[in-house]
Amino acid sequence: MTRDGGASGLWRQPGSTPTSGRRDVFPYILIMPACLGVLLVDVYPFCSAFVLSFQGRVQGQPTDPFVGAANYQEALSDEEFWRSVWTTVRWTLGSVAGQLVVGTGLAVLVHGLRVGQRFFASLLLLPWVTPLVVAALTCRWILHPDFGVLNTLLRPQWLGLAPGHDWLGEPKTVLGAVVAAHVWKYYGFVMLIVLARLKTIPVELYEAARMDGCGRWGAFRHVTTPQIWDVLSVTVLLMAIWTFNTFDMVYLMAGESQTTNVLSIEIWRRFYGSFNYGLASATAVLMFVALFGLTVGYARRCRL
Repeated sequence: MTRDGGASGLWRQPGSTPTSGRRDVFPYILIMPACLGVLLVDVYPFCSAFVLSFQGRVQGQPTDPFVGAANYQEALSDEEFWRSVWTTVRWTLGSVAGQLVVGTGLAVLVHGLRVGQRFFASLLLLPWVTPLVVAALTCRWILHPDFGVLNTLLRPQWLGLAPGHDWLGEPKTVLGAVVAAHVWKYYGFVMLIVLARLKTIPVELYEAARMDGCGRWGAFRHVTTPQIWDVLSVTVLLMAIWTFNTFDMVYLMAGESQTTNVLSIEIWRRFYGSFNYGLASATAVLMFVALFGLTVGYARRCRL
């Protein structure tokens, strides 16, 4: 070995060169396939939709004239667009609130068990790991007006409804039914995140709360809630982004019902229903702006 002539006094192998000043490209090579996938699947389609939103492209039309902001003006002046926005807001708030309450409550209950925590946690996670199509079709069978389990166990007359109430066919109940099915499908994610956070709370905090005279509700209010609040805030933002963008669960259960006409369904109807590609693209860009705002809030909360 030979001594490096620098002031650092380090030893190095003969013929080797110091790595200072040399850029290591190996990490960039590793992430290059993922970046290419994002460019092809996300960036390129968005750029194409953005360009298309300024064109008056309609199926059967030989040319694609440039119409400027006409598609955005038409979308923002359409009552159906604002009705779908309001439906999307109600859908998102109802689903996220339900998932938050159910997931957090079950996480606290499972964490309080002395025996069988893993078994009950695995059992309660089954809806989350169930394929979406299977879950949606199962819920449709449960809510069937003639031979559904819900009408058999719960008498609709108690709620002032017909004996064979069509939960997915009546405008009064279709949105609530789809929200309930969505909550049942995805509460497991919230439960898993909160349960993982509960396991990191020091036991000494609960012992101190009991010494101060707090019962179970007091311990939950003054110890558990502050400790899991940071996780809940991030989870709510993440679930809001996913739910706001949902298409599959709503379409599989309610189809093209006007009551459940969320923004993703409205874009689908304008693209594949009326074949007005420019208007559908403008609506998709407006939806992207709303989702981007939620994403910025999520990134700030996570300090990305």
